[in-house]
Amino acid sequence: MTTQTALTRLRARWWIPLVGGFLGVALALALVSALPRTYEAEAEVLLREKSADRDLDGPVQPIIDASVPTYIDLMGSDDARQEINAASGMSLSSAELENRVRIEPAEGSAVIRITAQAPDAHDAARLAEAASTAFASVVQDTPLSSVPLTMQVVRTPEPPREPSAPDTGAFVAAGVCAGVVIGVLIALSMATAAERRGSPSEVAA
Repeated sequence: MTTQTALTRLRARWWIPLVGGFLGVALALALVSALPRTYEAEAEVLLREKSADRDLDGPVQPIIDASVPTYIDLMGSDDARQEINAASGMSLSSAELENRVRIEPAEGSAVIRITAQAPDAHDAARLAEAASTAFASVVQDTPLSSVPLTMQVVRTPEPPREPSAPDTGAFVAAGVCAGVVIGVLIALSMATAAERRGSPSEVAA
């Protein structure tokens, strides 16, 4: 089958891919409504030299780069987990905290992003706030260099208005594409079947 022949057959049955696209959207929306929601809240903290009025930069930045990985590792300790659970009102295991809380340093700066996920928007904000508080305790209680560090919250977590997952747009786009492709295959199959039955009028239609 040549490209021109396929286009001719599809032109006569244009409504089949169209219906397939609509059905794909409907199926995608139904799937999204059935999936559990995940909300994501974010806090940002700034590491500073203790008792200093300036941000950590210049010769102090290497201390941040060397210390932050250790601080992140310490957030997986039982003490940090208990503090997070107590502050958030939750009872999460170490594995659950590892899956729900993400701590990432902003490259080349002293800003640390703490992101928390939960099935409820307010729980996500509480978890992010609790994690930032625990991170502050880790920084304060664990000096890793001759330069004492402290932490300042520069962005407080707020309950997100929309879930971060499932991604409705991605599901709808995938549904449209799948529906159209299946519709095209059905239309071409119908044309081929009609041709085999020897119905020129159906093939030409």
